[in-house]
Amino acid sequence: MKTEFAKNMKIINELCAFCNLHGAHNFNLELKIMEKEVQFIVTASKVTVSEKEMEQLLKRLNVGRRREMEQNYWGAGGRSDTNAELLMVGMMIDEANVSYEDEVMIITLTRFV
Repeated sequence: MKTEFAKNMKIINELCAFCNLHGAHNFNLELKIMEKEVQFIVTASKVTVSEKEMEQLLKRLNVGRRREMEQNYWGAGGRSDTNAELLMVGMMIDEANVSYEDEVMIITLTRFV
């Protein structure tokens, strides 16, 4: 359970880092831990992303879950660039939805247990 909590916190950290790097002023984070899934919902305002950046975000988050990579992720020390980190998040989740309108971004990720 401790490992799952650490994975959840890493996902949250990367989502918030992405929003912060794109100018977010306010964050609202909802973490729902249910019997068969964990859902992450981040709502951030005053976010500025281009259409290309949105495409890249969606591509990285929808790479497909790779459970075998999750353990390797924790062995890597330090931080790489945000894009690589988001790709790793994409490998740890099963579903990703992103909406962006009027500088408000809502990222919803689901991880099945």
